[in-house]
Amino acid sequence: MIQPDSTPPHVDDDSTTALKQDGAALTVELDAQRNQTQSCMIQLFEVQKELEKYHERCSRLEKQLAELPDPSARGPILAGESQPGREAPAQLLPRLATLPWWLSFLLGGRRRKAALHISKILSHRLFDAEWYLQQYPDVAASGTDPLRHYLEHGAHEYMNPSPKFDTRWYLTAYPDVARSGANPLLHYVEFGIYEGRQPNAALQSLKETLGKARADNEHLRKVLHERDSAINSLQSRIESSGKSLEQLKSHNEHLQNRLQERNAAVESLQETVNSLQSRIESSGKSLEQLKSHNEHLQNRLQERNDAVESLQSALGQVQADTERLKKELQHANEAASRFVKFKKLRNEDLQELRRQYKQATAGRDEQQALLTLLAEKIHEAARYFDALRDTSTSNTVSRKGPGPRKKTAARLRNGRDAR
Repeated sequence: MIQPDSTPPHVDDDSTTALKQDGAALTVELDAQRNQTQSCMIQLFEVQKELEKYHERCSRLEKQLAELPDPSARGPILAGESQPGREAPAQLLPRLATLPWWLSFLLGGRRRKAALHISKILSHRLFDAEWYLQQYPDVAASGTDPLRHYLEHGAHEYMNPSPKFDTRWYLTAYPDVARSGANPLLHYVEFGIYEGRQPNAALQSLKETLGKARADNEHLRKVLHERDSAINSLQSRIESSGKSLEQLKSHNEHLQNRLQERNAAVESLQETVNSLQSRIESSGKSLEQLKSHNEHLQNRLQERNDAVESLQSALGQVQADTERLKKELQHANEAASRFVKFKKLRNEDLQELRRQYKQATAGRDEQQALLTLLAEKIHEAARYFDALRDTSTSNTVSRKGPGPRKKTAARLRNGRDAR
């Protein structure tokens, strides 16, 4: 009795399920990294606001310093020369003005929404700036930032941001996106990727091919199930025929006239067995085809594993970008703290200048008193010399012997020499 083949081979559903679970886990982890990156961007904007507040305070401080009466004391402070190694606000503002265009754009009225858009585009790596400039030399010649050009003009001109995304095909394949007027790349990273939409025709055809392969696989399963049912029916028929044969042998003496009919039944049974064997051979060929198809599915599974590895590498890059943003945030916080210290030192310098000015005013009053006392001394000396000159003149006119006047002049001269 011919036994049917074992159950037909099935596609490795466990491997596919595990692959889907890994992809879902990677998607969740990527979403977490995107959220963390967005929070870092928001913190960076808050630090930028604090720097703007400090700049306003420094402007008010410069106005106060401009009101000081001594210009030579204002110069070093306004130019940042009073504290070596520290930058003045006049030198710090041009550095803040050299921020990237997209950060200046984020600091505008739509900063949070624009930050989310740019973060999603960069995290999905669907925009290749180098490839964009190579494909469109006019953009490179204009000197415009490629991402900014695509968001403002490139999407309307059906330009492609990278080889992975086809703008014209996406708008043609999904007319609802074209009617909404939304940017196709932003629509894909926000909605399309979660709705099962594809970024280009190649991935769409691959999706359709996978759907057809799954349908063919289900059809093969149904055919094999029907074949197994037919084989089981034939086996039951063969078993019932064997029982009838034993009964015929036991009653051979009474059924000699039905021997010919029995032989005809045996011949028909033989033909049935032959047809069954031919069907088994054809089913063997179908099994070979199913094995080849299974090998093809295994190859496709290997390709999916490679795609998962590429997603893991992309996750590592996102983590590296997150670490870089954290470092930039730390540098911004350090710059803010340095700026606070610089403001405190400038306030101390201002108080020192005021104290020096008060001392200089008090010194001028003392000098004026000394000049008055010196003038009185000079006036007394002039009167003394006038008296001495009068005494000398009277002595010369008289030309007499030494008398009381000469003795008086001699005493005055001796007193002057003693002094």
